[in-house]
Amino acid sequence: MLACNKKSIYLDGIEKVENGNLFYTDELINKVKNSFGVVVSKIVKFSDIEKTAEFIIEKIINPNMRSK
Repeated sequence: MLACNKKSIYLDGIEKVENGNLFYTDELINKVKNSFGVVVSKIVKFSDIEKTAEFIIEKIINPNMRSK
């Protein structure tokens, strides 16, 4: 079951969750950079998750919603 969960979150762009940190996959980081020209950090502290979500909304989601 744990192995299935790890594979599942990896497909969502999360390499692992460890010691109060979320680690994005290198694939996700590269896709975001290549597709949107935005650099996201490899590691996100749990305490920064809200700030990171706001960054993603501001820099990726909103600009791409406006262009449609």
